[in-house]
Amino acid sequence: MSGPTFNEFPQKISRFFLFNGKVYPRGGLIKKGKRVVILGATLNYIIGVRQLDNDLAVIEVPMPNIIPSSPRDITTVDDLLIHAYNVIFTPKYAEIMSNNKTIAVGIIYSKNISDKGSTYWIYDTEEGIRTQIEIGKRDNIIIKYVEIPKNELNELIKKIFNFEGLKEILRQYLQHGLFTLDSYGE
Repeated sequence: MSGPTFNEFPQKISRFFLFNGKVYPRGGLIKKGKRVVILGATLNYIIGVRQLDNDLAVIEVPMPNIIPSSPRDITTVDDLLIHAYNVIFTPKYAEIMSNNKTIAVGIIYSKNISDKGSTYWIYDTEEGIRTQIEIGKRDNIIIKYVEIPKNELNELIKKIFNFEGLKEILRQYLQHGLFTLDSYGE
């Protein structure tokens, strides 16, 4: 681990962090109402992210009652945030069709279902824009999904979401030990 500086992210982070005498994995997934990916801890609380509309929000997480499994390929803050976006949103290439007509093509990364129908958030890779599509409950919809290769997905996540904005929000927790003082092992 590189030495702590309180305004810069460390070059490398440990896979685990320590909070109240317990060891937790960075990037572990827990359920606290919604899915939450835990990132690390300050002296007072665990820091995680969860979905808020069509992006991630930083939250303070109450003590988890279970310790989630640990992802293996996380060595930097960028790796950790890409993992969080991928776990919470699971973006996939998709074609949405209705009555044999294509109504949207792009990367579906969020879906909300209500009594009235479904709302999908789609990123158009050609235009570089995010679009919200409302589909009524009675519409005859077919969605064809295609997995995105990991390397391509990592770069797309930085384009689709406010990746740098999330990092700026997390920066305020650095002075409280996030990613440095909470490190455990490795």
